[in-house]
Amino acid sequence: MFFTALRTALFAALALASVSTAASAAGNANRGIAPATDAKTCGQLVKDTREMLNETEVTEDVDKQVEAMIKEASAQCKASDFGKATDTVVQARALLTKE
Repeated sequence: MFFTALRTALFAALALASVSTAASAAGNANRGIAPATDAKTCGQLVKDTREMLNETEVTEDVDKQVEAMIKEASAQCKASDFGKATDTVVQARALLTKE
């Protein structure tokens, strides 16, 4: 009984994660950012975000936050976690455009 409930919960969690990933990718595409699918495209997203930071005048606080997100996205790219890296880049760019 316990194992059946555990197995059901595991499948539910996996289904939710796959739907969440698909929704996230769709959201990123709607923002004009193609989701990273490999190390090259992931690195390019990080590079482009760094260029945006350099070209945008922001407060010191926002600069630090975006810089931290760029480092995080870079680490996610290196770990082949391209979906999370794309999400991190989207968040960083949102801070830049909000400022």
